[in-house]
Amino acid sequence: MKAVTTSLRGGWLTTGKNTALFEAKISKIFGKKYGLFLNSGSSANLLALEILRLPKGAEVITPACNFNTTVSPILRLGLTPVFVDVRPGMYTLDPDALPKALSKKTAVIMAPHLIGNFVDLPRIRAFTKKNKLILVEDSCDTIGGVFQGKPSGMWSDITTTSFYASHLVTAGGAGGMLMVNDKKLLERGRVFRDWGRGIKAHDESIHSRLAAYKIEGKPYDSAFVFSEAGYNFRPTDMQAAFGVAQLARLRGFAMRRQKNFARLVRFFRNYEDYFILPHFLPKTSVNWLAFPLTIKKSASFERNDLVRFLEDRKIQTRPLFSGNIVKHPAYSGVPHRRIGNLENSQLILENAFLIGLHHGLTDAALSYMEETFEKFLKKRKIDKKSLGYA
Repeated sequence: MKAVTTSLRGGWLTTGKNTALFEAKISKIFGKKYGLFLNSGSSANLLALEILRLPKGAEVITPACNFNTTVSPILRLGLTPVFVDVRPGMYTLDPDALPKALSKKTAVIMAPHLIGNFVDLPRIRAFTKKNKLILVEDSCDTIGGVFQGKPSGMWSDITTTSFYASHLVTAGGAGGMLMVNDKKLLERGRVFRDWGRGIKAHDESIHSRLAAYKIEGKPYDSAFVFSEAGYNFRPTDMQAAFGVAQLARLRGFAMRRQKNFARLVRFFRNYEDYFILPHFLPKTSVNWLAFPLTIKKSASFERNDLVRFLEDRKIQTRPLFSGNIVKHPAYSGVPHRRIGNLENSQLILENAFLIGLHHGLTDAALSYMEETFEKFLKKRKIDKKSLGYA
């Protein structure tokens, strides 16, 4: 609150010195040279593709188990999504599917760290280099993790992240960032963010602004010359001030989430007959967004039975985002390719859900969650026939 109040008292509402500081701090965390603060991670994903100026029909490989605003920019820009499956229990793009997904039209791999879990960055980076593709790292679900001792952004060409209210750090409940190493891409992103205004005068004086550009042979105020069909994706400086203050607590927030994750894994190991438990790659430090569970086909109960039981007892649940996004109404009939039968994504659509592990959850809240699961699961039995035991 103090940081926001100080920002407001400074009398500057739009992007300013707090924004510049926040951009510098976040881009450093990800190992990128430049950051562009935006109003959301969804906007960051759209600009990540927009600034590449890809030809219509170019293909973007991305997982079928995904979040809508990772996929929707692909369609919005006239590109073609190529859906691959995810790894069970990891919920991230399966690198083994990439060779089959590759075509002459492939331009980008858009790889989300879904629920905060890292994709196999070294393998995907090697594949993109070999095939001259661009790697866009969608890190909207996490911030601050490391892969093989490196910030995740060091493996990508473009990185995005989000500061939504439930995420590891927030910029007052919203916000996102686009990060690059190429200054030309940064400036192109800035133009798209700021309504499409792309003509810069030497200074802010009317003389310089009128000298910078002409329309139909006459000087026109360059402050309102639109060089791109842009958007208003601008955040506020007080959001940035909020975000900077949050970063001082990032390490503590991350440690608490990791502790909560480890506790829940220990608990659910007692019930592995029922659930596929989440896991992650070696040499990674993962800051989870939530705790994912997939109910095994052999379980004697359905997801809706369990989530109703939990929700009736004040334990919030969510589906694991899209599950298999090609099954959703927004993607019915749209041009796309899919690699294989997407069986893991389909299982997630049918049987997976999320529970909380937010850094704000107390030990008492976690104990209550565990006790509630125990009450439900003690009444259920495994279908031994489906396991081949009878």
